[in-house]
Amino acid sequence: MSCKHYKKALIEAAATGAALPFAFRDHLEACAHCRSMFAAEKLLFSAIDSTIRARANTEMPSSLMSRVQNALSKEGMTRPKTTSWALAPAGALLAMMAVLLSLRQESPFHAARKGQHA
Repeated sequence: MSCKHYKKALIEAAATGAALPFAFRDHLEACAHCRSMFAAEKLLFSAIDSTIRARANTEMPSSLMSRVQNALSKEGMTRPKTTSWALAPAGALLAMMAVLLSLRQESPFHAARKGQHA
């Protein structure tokens, strides 16, 4: 089989550290190109992992927590100004519907139709 067939699985195994199936191990033993590519991929993923781990575990400044709490408390005090304006169109729509319903019930046409069905 060609090396192309093994490439994706070798990269995934290098990334995850999963064990290779026997056919892939046999190919690695026989193919110097895939062996070097697999070793390079493992090295690359190892470097990425150690860099991410180092950055994720960086110690935060002691003032960070107080700054975050301060910012959150200020944000909690500010009230959105659009809340009351957001309800205005809904209120206007309800008022128009109430007016239309009351006009419909009082219209002469509606009263005439009621008389026909009675």
